[in-house]
Amino acid sequence: MLLSSVLDIFGAGSETVRTSILWFIYCMAASPDIQKKVHQEIMEVLGSDRNPEFQDLKSMPYTHAVMLEIMRWKTIIPLNLLHYTLGDSTAGGYDIPKGTIVIANFWNAHHDPRYWKEPEEFKPERFLSKDGKSVVKSNNFMPFSTGRRACPGESMAYIEMFLYFTSILQKFEVAFPPGKKVDFASKLSVTLRLEPFLVRFIPRN
Repeated sequence: MLLSSVLDIFGAGSETVRTSILWFIYCMAASPDIQKKVHQEIMEVLGSDRNPEFQDLKSMPYTHAVMLEIMRWKTIIPLNLLHYTLGDSTAGGYDIPKGTIVIANFWNAHHDPRYWKEPEEFKPERFLSKDGKSVVKSNNFMPFSTGRRACPGESMAYIEMFLYFTSILQKFEVAFPPGKKVDFASKLSVTLRLEPFLVRFIPRN
């Protein structure tokens, strides 16, 4: 059981964090105005030399909101793993007998217009308070699943993604090569992966 759990953590954690970082990079190249705001916040909190620490996330609400919005907008795990009911249950007015296989549709939860205004639009502000000084999460935001079967690596994943994201944008401007057309083409395998793409990492002075 211990060996199986370790393999699950490394396998699931490596693929999901890698894919998330690629989406972060692509979305920043595709949204230079948002990238500038993230970099501005990085400079205000970290400057150009100090390495980011996870505690800095609390002082960087806009950067945090951008990460959350990308995770909502491009849900890398659109459908959860298979689960089954341990007993007779009800959900949304439906009776679900014991032993029924169920699959959570996270993509639908993250793009339902009943809960998200203009869900197909990339709007980090939806995760910010009115004064822009704090992050506000919706109960309908569930990139790591929800309930008792939520991903046990959620806290570790946030640490990794934040440190990678801020470290990259602190040192580099991310941009597409000249003439590159923005194309969010992707395919679903274990995760929702972008097609191979090229970006430029331009050192910041």
